[in-house]
Amino acid sequence: MPLSDTLRTKVHIASVEGEVRHHPWGYELRTTAAPAYFHGTCLVLEETPKSFPWLLNLHREVFGDDVSHRLAVWSGTPITEPFLAEARKGGFAPEESLAMAIGEAPAADERWEVRQLEPNEWDSMDALNALADGAESADGDPAYAEFKLAMRALRRRALKEGRTVWWGVFKGAELVGQCGLTLCDSEVGSGLARLRDVEVAPDWRRRGAGSSLVRTVTRDALLRLKARRVLLEADPHGPAVAIYRRMGFELDHPEQGLLWSRSELTVRDEVPADGADVRSLTTAAFGGPDEAELVEQLRDLPDVVSLVAERDGSILGHVMLSKLEVDGAKAVALAPLAVRPPAQRSGVGTALVHAVIERARAAKAGAVVVLGSPAYYGRFGFVAASTLEWTSPWPDAGDAFQLLALRDDLPRSVAVRYAEPFT
Repeated sequence: MPLSDTLRTKVHIASVEGEVRHHPWGYELRTTAAPAYFHGTCLVLEETPKSFPWLLNLHREVFGDDVSHRLAVWSGTPITEPFLAEARKGGFAPEESLAMAIGEAPAADERWEVRQLEPNEWDSMDALNALADGAESADGDPAYAEFKLAMRALRRRALKEGRTVWWGVFKGAELVGQCGLTLCDSEVGSGLARLRDVEVAPDWRRRGAGSSLVRTVTRDALLRLKARRVLLEADPHGPAVAIYRRMGFELDHPEQGLLWSRSELTVRDEVPADGADVRSLTTAAFGGPDEAELVEQLRDLPDVVSLVAERDGSILGHVMLSKLEVDGAKAVALAPLAVRPPAQRSGVGTALVHAVIERARAAKAGAVVVLGSPAYYGRFGFVAASTLEWTSPWPDAGDAFQLLALRDDLPRSVAVRYAEPFT
């Protein structure tokens, strides 16, 4: 089965930024600038893998055992549930993305100044790249920060050699958004253009800057550079998919993948750059926008704790603590807790609950309450709040309304009042 156009662009980019070898089953990709990262040890398969043992053995044959990441991607049919269950036991997690494409120029959008960046603006390009990525915050994984430095150096080399162009969107003299464009001119991806790393500064998101940027760059690729198609990858659970559809991008195919990582899961405080990821994963986890709206309202309240769990720069989960009104005790509410669907049942939620309980202890809270599964939260020491005659604002909550006592002298017969956004 021939490669999809999106995977063709992936192979082309790897061929000029790293090393590519063709095999009967597909392509071996090595990003030599960051060999310890999963982009440096990637298999691009021409068909859906036959079985998990086959896939694992293939990766070992190609890259050996001394690797920190194992990644395989393909654009065929999804793997079966038994295959996925076996992969999870082996420490692999699914990687999901939507490949989207457009072949006709979208309507122009001149609300923002959009132009190619000059070499004297590359420092601003690097600074925005760091600002837009919450995983590079002070509490993030140092190994990921090293990877980003290597990728920025690789980006500059590609710009100097003319293999990629970088565009920016400006508010006055300030660079507020950017993306790259690579025109694929090799046999594997001739005539295809790939949008890369679309990012907007946290304070300028949801104002149309990103949309104007993508429209302008896409029009240039199709009209001036004569690309036959422009492609990009989008988070299937994120809001960008709807934005791209309104421009005329269509679903090319779902892209499948499996990733194993030796990196540790990091739990840290949320930073403004995480907002879009938190919104998309919360919407996906709950199947709608209500809890995501709740998160955004809770952020404005005093003394709220907001934590994210990340691995390899990807935000996998999020949890919040907010103050409760409880007569005679200092108590906090654990809610909402959300884990990106592909990362569920992999320990992300457990890590977040443990971390947020420790934050409650550090804040000298007397109790943590939660509305959720007794079987799940019972593992952390939560019991039915009715044992202390604590009642929730929702009469039908029953044993789902639970309490974790952090001290022994909690009052009894308490009516718990949540922060206003909950009600």
